[in-house]
Amino acid sequence: MEMNIGYLLKNVSDKMRVMGDADLKKYHLTFSQSTVLAFLKSQDGYQSTQKEIERFMRVSHPTVVGILARMEKSGFVTTALDPHDRRHKIVTLTQQAVDVSEVLEQSMHANERRMTKSLNEEEIAKLKRYLMVMYKNLEDL
Repeated sequence: MEMNIGYLLKNVSDKMRVMGDADLKKYHLTFSQSTVLAFLKSQDGYQSTQKEIERFMRVSHPTVVGILARMEKSGFVTTALDPHDRRHKIVTLTQQAVDVSEVLEQSMHANERRMTKSLNEEEIAKLKRYLMVMYKNLEDL
């Protein structure tokens, strides 16, 4: 029986999530928290507004408030009102979060190498292009 593409992609995604969750658990992080961490790490000064995080993650305000509250309690972020616009909250990574994010990036790259170890560079490049095309096809829906 031939497996369809959607089924295969879901299985790969599920296995990647299991590996990622195991890595994150060591640092007491959830997948959503690691997404916030990665987003903030990509920003100038490792900070952003709460509203920008909501837009990036495509989740509601209460969801982000909960994620950030748990991250702040764990020492991964600090939050403060924007002195120029008190309606906005500024979220900043702590040094602890920066250090953990570097370790997680290394782990992510190792997992990706494991996943693609039987492919050569040309095949990996093609796979990335195909996946981007598929993603864009679904984005229009």
